[in-house]
Amino acid sequence: MIDYSPLKQKHNRKEYVARGIISALGVTIVGSVFPFIIRTVFMYTLGKEYLGLNSFYASVIQVLNLTELGIGSVMVYFLYDPISHGDYAKIGALLFQLKKIYIRIGIAVSMLGVSIMPFFTYLIKCDIPYGINIYFYYLLYLIPIVAQFLIFPEIIILLQAYQRNDLTNLITIITCMIMYIYQLVVIVVNKSYLLYMLGFFLYAVAIAVMRILYRNKLFVDIRIQGNLDRDEKIQIKKRIVSMIGHQIDEKMFNTIDNFFISAHLGLGPLAIYGNYFLVLTLVIMLLEAVYSSLLPSMGNAIASESVSSNFTRFRCILCLSFLLATWASSCLMCLYNDFMFLWTGTASYDGVVILLFCTYFYLSQVRRTVQIFKNAKGLWWNDRLKPYVSILLDFLLDLILVPCIGIKGALISSIICIALVEIPWETKALFDSYFEGYLKQYIIVAIKYMLRSLSVIVLAVGLFSLWRWNLSWGVLILKALVCSVMTVVMLVFTFGKTEEYCIWKKTIIEMVRRIAGNITVKRNG
Repeated sequence: MIDYSPLKQKHNRKEYVARGIISALGVTIVGSVFPFIIRTVFMYTLGKEYLGLNSFYASVIQVLNLTELGIGSVMVYFLYDPISHGDYAKIGALLFQLKKIYIRIGIAVSMLGVSIMPFFTYLIKCDIPYGINIYFYYLLYLIPIVAQFLIFPEIIILLQAYQRNDLTNLITIITCMIMYIYQLVVIVVNKSYLLYMLGFFLYAVAIAVMRILYRNKLFVDIRIQGNLDRDEKIQIKKRIVSMIGHQIDEKMFNTIDNFFISAHLGLGPLAIYGNYFLVLTLVIMLLEAVYSSLLPSMGNAIASESVSSNFTRFRCILCLSFLLATWASSCLMCLYNDFMFLWTGTASYDGVVILLFCTYFYLSQVRRTVQIFKNAKGLWWNDRLKPYVSILLDFLLDLILVPCIGIKGALISSIICIALVEIPWETKALFDSYFEGYLKQYIIVAIKYMLRSLSVIVLAVGLFSLWRWNLSWGVLILKALVCSVMTVVMLVFTFGKTEEYCIWKKTIIEMVRRIAGNITVKRNG
């Protein structure tokens, strides 16, 4: 059993965050590079019909996965307090409740998955690969997904609540590598779609084995049994209900834009928009490696420490979010069209559209600090209407703007929803329910950071635009390095005197020294 007493958690919190960030970067690399390689090889060996069928199956499974509705995030929140106090009986009761919920979800996913099979003939046109039974291969895709809800799903939630995202990320890296390497080999060697689909079974088996190993090694003292009282069950159900809207908002927000672009502009413009948005998504995934590692530690801190000390953490993470958003936005503004030209052969959008893409990205990143603390505190009920209002407003704005100004309209709609609905609403929810009395201080700090941040972006883009380059992949890499270094130097000058920046600097130096000391001890030992 891992020793996770409150004192040990406080001592190791920074270390857990560092491990989580490093491992999450590994997940990001594996999850982006290998699928791209497999998709390319798949297209040239099995053909576009098989690739289209595979994309269809993936889309169906993505919709079915909505039935999870963020229940795991809700249960992680409820585990923070008993973990911080070493209440193993309460931990076991919560996990028992979670296990029952996931069994129901697994059954629901299987029933829904089977019930939509008769509609496949209406959803897929006649270009089905010859000799393929689409229902059989769909079941090969569906069964491993259902199995993940039934085979020790509580282990992943338990690791997240114990701040061990590094271990959950390790499971993801190992199991995905096994699946991707197997699928790549069978596509190249056998060119068999059946063997390729069996890779998902291999993935499910690998996950089950890893979960069992962690269960037997780390959590043998936790018995998954016991009942929760009526009030606790009501609180869990309340937060699950409120989480539904947030999950729909997270997964369906950009889908509305895609629908209107397709309906009014056609599939060609949608494909170009999708390529640009894919690049944006990869950058967001890169930064999310940092934020996802911070969430469990902030949940533990909220459960065990004072509001004032946690507001100091809030300010530090707010500073970090502005630093990361500024760096990434500067690079996107300077490199976006160059990358798209080298990748797709054309740079389709002018500077205004690129500015709108970067504005959307910037706003989505600077709000992450509020989201982290709101989720760590479990305040989904407090802004439960926000996602529905935001989705409705986005729909209405797209309805008006996309037919008039095209792609710009879709991006402006999303920016308005984030800036005028989502950010103010979730900020009010957090500061009304947890950081009471700190709102004015937060607004002042946020405005100061934003002014410094925007000045860096404007200056970096202005200086970079003075240079003229002959475009190639090598030159693009050089431009990325120059832009990154230039932006980082300006960030040091503009943020270097702030209290939060100094705290981060001190923390990083301490962590580097500790890591160097551990390496030295191991070598000498």
